[in-house]
Amino acid sequence: MWQEVAYGILIALIFISLIVLFVVLFFKMHLHKMTEYRRILFEKELEYQKNLNQTILETQEEIFDNLSQELHDDLGQKLTVINFQLEKLKLDKSDFEPCMQNLTQSVKEVSYTIRNLSHKLNNQLLTQSTLVTLIENEVSRLQQNQLIGIRFTCIGERNHPFELNEKIVLFRIFQEILNNILKHARATQIEIELNTQPKVTLRMEDNGLGFDLDDTLKNQKSIGLFNLIKRSEIIGYKANIQTEKGKGTEIVITQNTK
Repeated sequence: MWQEVAYGILIALIFISLIVLFVVLFFKMHLHKMTEYRRILFEKELEYQKNLNQTILETQEEIFDNLSQELHDDLGQKLTVINFQLEKLKLDKSDFEPCMQNLTQSVKEVSYTIRNLSHKLNNQLLTQSTLVTLIENEVSRLQQNQLIGIRFTCIGERNHPFELNEKIVLFRIFQEILNNILKHARATQIEIELNTQPKVTLRMEDNGLGFDLDDTLKNQKSIGLFNLIKRSEIIGYKANIQTEKGKGTEIVITQNTK
């Protein structure tokens, strides 16, 4: 009798073990399928985001190119004609020459500003130059202004092999930060540092007014600030902003660790 009971218990244990094994294998297979499914979804989402970012960059740069062309071909030519007419008028009416001298100089300055802006917006120039050269050109232009001190330092390789989109977006970020400083900060000193080792970092610091970062982000007061944060994310970088009212601002754009 006890042997039949023992056999019954043994068979029951084997049966239960098989059920448990089946359940474990089932969940393991299900977990594997879910993991694989999530991986595929993540890769598709990553590819979609990459394509979307690429489209955004291409559209943006196309708009900049069109603006650059319009500034050069339309406004630039019209200012040239105006300047030519002024010079002709000064020859025809020599008595007017002294009072028209300031007007002629103003037209030349506006023409120079438009030509410079056209070059900054031109994607072809960004493609042909290194990021260091692009930044140095901007710094050199601003150093002619005696009202603000600006210094640029490059640490690491000057010809660092940036991807084209990466270089373009980093330069656009640099321009955005620089414009914000010149428009709002009332700074007298600007420090710019580009470091390519061990990972790319762009640091820009000013001694200007500073601002309340939390309030600015919460109330969406600065489109430029949101633009540089979004642009950083598009190329796999992150933006760190340190600022306080009356104590200037430091912005660091850092390449995410791969």
